[in-house]
Amino acid sequence: ELTQEQLDKALEYQKIKGVKIGIALVELDFIERATLVKYLTKQSQMVIDAAGLSTYEASDMVSEAEKK
Repeated sequence: ELTQEQLDKALEYQKIKGVKIGIALVELDFIERATLVKYLTKQSQMVIDAAGLSTYEASDMVSEAEKK
């Protein structure tokens, strides 16, 4: 479990290094990279669900965006 002190350190690190909070947490060894991937995957699925898209539709949208 992440402590308030760890979160505060990660937020300060984020400001100094200009990285996303998840990267700060990994680089400071507060969470494992696999944990970050797990939560980012879950977050992405929540966005897909909220938009009413299927996973395949979302993948198609990403593929189209990458072509531009």
